[in-house]
Amino acid sequence: MAHKMFREGRQLCLEGDIIRGLKMIQESVRIKPKEITFLANKAFWLQESKEYVKAVEVATKVLKMGSKNVMSHCVTFDSSLRLGDIEGCEMALRRMDRCRHKVTKRLCNIREKRIALARYLTARKNAQEHLEFQDAVKTIQECEKGLRLAPLDPDLLYCKLWALFEQQRYADLVDAYRSAHPKSRAKILETAPEIVAKCFYFLESIPEAIQVLESAPGRNLPSSKLLQNLKVLLQYQEVLETDTKFLDKIEAVHRTLEVWTELPKHAPLKKKLLITGINTALEFGKCSPALKFIEQLLLLQPHLSSNEDQAWRAKLSDLSELKRITSYRTANITPKRAFDIFQLPPQASWEEVQSQRKLLLKKYHPDKNEAGPGGTVWRSCYKSLTQELNNCFRYLQRNHDFQAQKKQLGKMKRKSETELSFQEEVDRLAREAKKMCQSEEKRRERMAKKDERKVRRKL
Repeated sequence: MAHKMFREGRQLCLEGDIIRGLKMIQESVRIKPKEITFLANKAFWLQESKEYVKAVEVATKVLKMGSKNVMSHCVTFDSSLRLGDIEGCEMALRRMDRCRHKVTKRLCNIREKRIALARYLTARKNAQEHLEFQDAVKTIQECEKGLRLAPLDPDLLYCKLWALFEQQRYADLVDAYRSAHPKSRAKILETAPEIVAKCFYFLESIPEAIQVLESAPGRNLPSSKLLQNLKVLLQYQEVLETDTKFLDKIEAVHRTLEVWTELPKHAPLKKKLLITGINTALEFGKCSPALKFIEQLLLLQPHLSSNEDQAWRAKLSDLSELKRITSYRTANITPKRAFDIFQLPPQASWEEVQSQRKLLLKKYHPDKNEAGPGGTVWRSCYKSLTQELNNCFRYLQRNHDFQAQKKQLGKMKRKSETELSFQEEVDRLAREAKKMCQSEEKRRERMAKKDERKVRRKL
């Protein structure tokens, strides 16, 4: 039972309920301590609960009541060291030295505490020197050494945050800032709030970046301008997420890009913003804005992987092809333009047209091109592209059928004309033969009459 009460009291002390926890600990060990012992235990558990400022205050009060309490000496030094309070550490060491009780001095381990303080001072000095020479890696190493001894030192925290910012380790910087003591965070907000705000911005946590800048006391001009731009950026991002009008969305993308040029440059954010603009333009079937956004996206080539760059260039080519094809509407299309759409010469055969159509439909099939950069919004783009290709093919098919029918009619006409001319020739020859027969009969009649007259004369 006593062990259970002791554990519960210890847990209450760690959770911050010091008074109840100490009472349970006292009941578990069945002692009635003096006020000094009670306050010394309170200081110790305040230190365990990471309330170092209160722990130092209570331990100092105990030492004023009596200098023999070893726990109060240790709490004063350890809490001051964790706060980065060098004067408090030196004061605690002087109190230990002045103590007349040899047992107390021996139990305080003054030599070890001096070594710990010297290590902390060395790490702090080295960190500041490396920071001046802009050696971020060594600065972080020295800061981590010092923060192991003094985790709440605001100066070491500032040096570490600055070095992490120089190395572009934004997530580590935000984690270090969040895990810091409120006192250390307040010191950072007084000295350089824009560093923390920029890291939240780079991690796309714009509301938290705004909150950091608004909580900073006495903002300077760069911080105020950064805060203003972040608020505008947040406003346009809300428009992009909620508004359904094309012009409003595209205007929001353009305005966001303008605001982004005044913000700290961060390519992943611009990449995400440009992809949003591309998808927005494609949702409303607008090729020209989408092409411009893709061209701007390709300018971020150092921040695009080779596969991404290759995929976006393919998308740019396909979208340019869609824009070229949709510029020839069916109402204004001509055979020459239709062959241009299929990238064929005007004298191409019908088999070549069919083969090219099959090849292009396979290349621009929506199911094949849905995956990849841009997401499923490209499906409608490729669907429109294949639809335009099919419309163009149907136009060429109608034209091909018309030409074939016209050719067939020409053949039939020529055939009928040939047959008609042959019949006319036969009729002509028949008429001529008839005339020849008639003339021959007349000649014979004349000859017969002539012979008859000759006979009559002889008689």
